[in-house]
Amino acid sequence: TGTQRAQRLQMEHKRNRKVARLIRRKQRRLANLINLTLVKSYKRCSGSKSSNAQRIQNDNTLRYYQGYHDVACIVLSTVSGSTPVRVRQSVKNDLSSLEQTAVATGLDMPAAILLQISEYHLRDCMRSNFAQLQTTLRLTMMPLIAYFDPQVHDFLIACEMEPYFALPWVITWFSHEVRDTELTKRLFDFFIVSHPLMAIYVSVAMVLHPLNREDVLQTECEFSM
Repeated sequence: TGTQRAQRLQMEHKRNRKVARLIRRKQRRLANLINLTLVKSYKRCSGSKSSNAQRIQNDNTLRYYQGYHDVACIVLSTVSGSTPVRVRQSVKNDLSSLEQTAVATGLDMPAAILLQISEYHLRDCMRSNFAQLQTTLRLTMMPLIAYFDPQVHDFLIACEMEPYFALPWVITWFSHEVRDTELTKRLFDFFIVSHPLMAIYVSVAMVLHPLNREDVLQTECEFSM
């Protein structure tokens, strides 16, 4: 009936508003995690009473890049058991204002993990630009592809294909491409305990996977025709 339809639409509207509020709350929490992590990195990087302008010019300063939020999101969804707590005055006196904020919002553990990943594994991604990372891709991916599969390598060279197609995979640890969160978390486990170049090695393996290789060679056949 008309009354039932009106009630159903009203309930859907309420549910949509509830979902929207939940999404906004999660987005704010993710933004707070990223801000806390970067501010902590600035404090570590400065080590002295240098100005903000000097720290920005420092090559060691971590910088946000498009895709960093994908990494932060996986860390936050994995280590989100720390709920916001009220910091006791005795503990508060021993903590800086930044640490107080992290503890009070339950972001101290995720921020510590994300900072460690950022300063070690993602260091080249968080520079002022991707120039060094792009050079690394050119020096590693194409030679490795040439070693393991000369046919695919020759086709990529003929197409003037640079290895920059793997850049989103490397800078997000595949979290932007892989929609299975549990699989992404397993990849993160693997990358965390591995060398920082492991994401590039996995990218090479992805290109040369039999199914992907078949797609590439099929493209080659169509291209030659």
